[in-house]
Order: sequence, then structure tokens, then C-alpha cells
Amino acid sequence: MTESSEKKIDNTLPYGTTADNIVKLLDAIKNKQGDEKGIKATYTGSKLENTQNTLELLGIISGLNLTSRGKAIAFESDELVRNSLFLKAIMEYPPYEYFLLYVIQDGAPEETEIDFLKNYWGKNDYGTSPNNRNEAASVCFSIFQLAGLGEYIIGRKGKSTRFIWRDNYVSKINAAKESNDEVVSENFTVENNQINDLQEKQQMENSLQPQIIQTNNGYKMTPSNLTFPTTIEIKVDFTDWDLKKIAAFIKLLKDVELDEDI
Repeated sequence: MTESSEKKIDNTLPYGTTADNIVKLLDAIKNKQGDEKGIKATYTGSKLENTQNTLELLGIISGLNLTSRGKAIAFESDELVRNSLFLKAIMEYPPYEYFLLYVIQDGAPEETEIDFLKNYWGKNDYGTSPNNRNEAASVCFSIFQLAGLGEYIIGRKGKSTRFIWRDNYVSKINAAKESNDEVVSENFTVENNQINDLQEKQQMENSLQPQIIQTNNGYKMTPSNLTFPTTIEIKVDFTDWDLKKIAAFIKLLKDVELDEDI
């Protein structure tokens, strides 16, 4: 496969939306499930396409339909639980997940300036351009706030835009990562069990197939590899049989034995 024919992966970071838009779109989808026109009509936010794309990248919606994760978030009334579900979604999107892990390994600061996020993405080739990273950084911090990790502060009067972390944000991030790792491990185990079941089934099916073997007289198809009890008791009354009939019967039995020995 040539380089030009390889499918390019879209490395665009989510941009052009806000936390408010995300919440409003989830509410619209929840209230008008399966009704695309109704969803668009009741959505009161802005930049629908960008908001939809953001939620799709986080695995919360597919098209304008809620995924199983999306349903859990949209129909959750407890704010703390909903925050936790958002965080689990974040921890499965590498540009967000790896940045959070980098932050807590870098001394777990009380606040992080938005340029720190942009620089991290730039060094690790996330985003398609500096402009994409600039627009995506504010969306990222907004989503971190939705996940209950802290507060997104827009810079004013000479102060930089930053994210103020909550006291327990490190434990929240670690808990979400461990939870996702457990799910991956469980899914891997299930897949392995399914593969083993399929292999055993295939072996059984193969053993039931007739086998072709070579004999002195050419090739012969034999029964399957499975062995079953083949002893059959036949009671024959020879009282009224003449010698010719008895001899023919004995010859028939010998022919059967020869076939079994092949």
C-alpha cells in the first residue's frame, strides 16, 4: 500500500463549542430521542455541528443518538455521578486523558494555564494546527469543568486563562482510569473466552468431517474422527436356512470387517 492510498486519521481536536452547548444538546437528544428534526428544533445552543462532533469524539453520542454511555450521563440526576461519568468518557479520549495524567505526574499543581495545555498538545502532535489547538483548549477546559475537576477561568485584566483544580482532582482522575482499565480487562477476558469457545467448536466440527485417506486401491472416504461404540449384537436363527444362504451371510460379515480395518 502506498502512502497516498493510506487512510488518513483525522487528528482535529474538538473545537468551537462550550460546556453550555454540550449540556443543551444532551438535553435535546434526551427529550427528542430518535427525532432528528425535533432535536434540532429544540436545541437552544449554538454551533450544533461542532457540539455534535465533540460529543461523538467522547463516545457520548453517535450521530444524534445517545450511546449507552450517553444515556447514563443524560438520564443521571445526581450531579456527582454525572460528573464521574463525564470523566470516564474523558479518560478514553487520548488528547484529554494523557494530558490529565501528565498534569498529576508533573506535581499535581493547583492551577494550570491554558498555554500549558496548548504546548503539551503541540509537543505530542495533537491537533491539526496551532489555530486548532487554540480553539480546542477552551473546549477542553470546559469539559474538565463538566467532569467536576475544577473551574475554567477566562483571563481578564492581564491574568491568563487557566483551570483551577479541585482539591481531590488527582484521586478522581486515578479512580476513573482504574475503572476504565478494569472494563478493558473484563472485555479482554470475555473476548478470549469467546475465541476459545469458537476454537473448540471449530475443532468439534472438523472432527465430524469425513476424512480422505489413501489405500492400496486408491483413495477412500472414511467416517469422522469421532469414535462411537460400534459393537452390534445380531441374533440370527439359522434353523430354516440352507447351507448356501448361511455361507452368503458369513461372507457378508467378513466384507464388513474388511471395510472397518481400512
